[in-house]
Amino acid sequence: MQFMDLNQFQMVDTETKGNEPGSGILVIGAVRFDPFMPWPEEGQPIAVKDQFHVRIDPESNNRYGLAEDPKTMKFWREDASPEAREEAWGGTVDLKKALEMYSEWCFDTFGTDARGCADVNTYCHGAEYDKPMISWAMNRLGVRNPFPYNRTRSTRNIYELAGIEYKGVKHQAVLDCYDQCAALCRSHDIIGFSRLANRLPGWMLPYEGLGFPIRL
Repeated sequence: MQFMDLNQFQMVDTETKGNEPGSGILVIGAVRFDPFMPWPEEGQPIAVKDQFHVRIDPESNNRYGLAEDPKTMKFWREDASPEAREEAWGGTVDLKKALEMYSEWCFDTFGTDARGCADVNTYCHGAEYDKPMISWAMNRLGVRNPFPYNRTRSTRNIYELAGIEYKGVKHQAVLDCYDQCAALCRSHDIIGFSRLANRLPGWMLPYEGLGFPIRL
């Protein structure tokens, strides 16, 4: 049985000034991983080149017109840990430059697909959050968007199916990526998908042109 390349996956996480696309972005973190293998402590090493991390100058978001949400700003002032606050608000990289760096990393790491996007499946903790935030900013600032339109997946759905309760608490992008990867790998194992057992989801099989008749 022939499955698609299992190295074409990333987990991406952001720290932001709000919860909607158009909000300012403070940190972008990403990790290339195999969601159908055990996590690192059981044998899946993550090389330095397979990680991305950039801390963005908060003021550069304002210069480009990205928004701030009062509730999110209150969280950063009153509830975030000192470590998370320092990472999020101590960045120095211009927003557009940071987005270009991330785009380049995606293409360098995963290559290019037939549509000219990065050849990657992207997981984030809620498909409506991290990837749409980054895409919105890239499109506004004229940065090459690496994301295929149909290859974004939510960790929340998989955790729920597996009965995994996960709530990120670190609010540090790469560390959150690692926690989310670990929970996702564990979830797939519970569901029964495993590269080691050669048992993977059907959507990873080559498209066979199958269809279903419509009965009116």
